[in-house]
Amino acid sequence: MSRFCFLAILLFVPIQAMALTVEDTTYPDTVTMEGRTLHLVGAGMREKTIFKVDVYTMAVYVEKHTCNQIKLVHTDQAKLLRMDFVRDIPADKMKATMTDNFTARTPKNASGDLQGRINRFLALFNKKVLDKTQVRIIYVPGRGTSIYIDGKKRGATITGPDFQNVLMDIWFNRDTCCPHLLEDIRATCTEKK
Repeated sequence: MSRFCFLAILLFVPIQAMALTVEDTTYPDTVTMEGRTLHLVGAGMREKTIFKVDVYTMAVYVEKHTCNQIKLVHTDQAKLLRMDFVRDIPADKMKATMTDNFTARTPKNASGDLQGRINRFLALFNKKVLDKTQVRIIYVPGRGTSIYIDGKKRGATITGPDFQNVLMDIWFNRDTCCPHLLEDIRATCTEKK
């Protein structure tokens, strides 16, 4: 049985809180976002294909710290996914990967409204992502999900916690898109006392 079969019910492994460095990028223990303090959950490397090609590093931050995967996805709280790319990704490949990830995790009974918001999000991936590009996906309760590329907002904010749940499910569901990345995040999770 895969070691990831149990992820939906297990807590992340806690370690002492501190900044984390992945490749050459250091992620601080906390960040301030719109007057809110967000706490580092963990960080890791996204690898693609059987050849384990490095794609990006990612750190996960939440307002109400948790190492519980289910709470991480489904608690309606401020969240930040920060991705720092370590290679160029053509726009068509980035969009295709994101489309496949959403298709695999969108509920079968999703409303037309939710599907429309997913489509608007996917449309934001219309440019090549370059090495050293920083992408921040920010969720604020009551407002929605925004994407920033190298500090500049891309497109309109996507409303709804239902959209945010599907998005977070891509990385934190038991059938995650990125097993190695999730394993890194679990191993570096910093439990608050």
